[in-house]
Amino acid sequence: MSVQVTWDDTAQTILHYKMEGRWRWTELYNAVKDGHAMNNNANQNVYAIVNLEDSLGIPPSAVAQFGTLSTLKRPNTRIVVFVAGGGFVSALIKTFNRVYSGAGVQSCWVPHLAEAYALIARERTHFEPAVS
Repeated sequence: MSVQVTWDDTAQTILHYKMEGRWRWTELYNAVKDGHAMNNNANQNVYAIVNLEDSLGIPPSAVAQFGTLSTLKRPNTRIVVFVAGGGFVSALIKTFNRVYSGAGVQSCWVPHLAEAYALIARERTHFEPAVS
């Protein structure tokens, strides 16, 4: 399978979707279904990373498919961070955010995985109360 989802941390707060090679939308939908099943028992905020570092591109109909994906969101998912894919993916995310701004999905693009983790750490300060 060219799309896999795993928990990226022991606290089970980061779902990591890893795209490898030439993947298909059906593979991503199946991984999202698996991610939702994993997320069903999560009682805390969850963040998602869509890692395109080992992907060989985005399949056709990306804008329409992203619209469908936006309807599959979970209430406790706070942000979806797309990693790599270059300028095309960056532009695609900007377009998606404009077109589907009312969908309640916050997504962004970063060029490297380390930046995704840093962004999630910053976002946690907005969504999670400080521990005293």
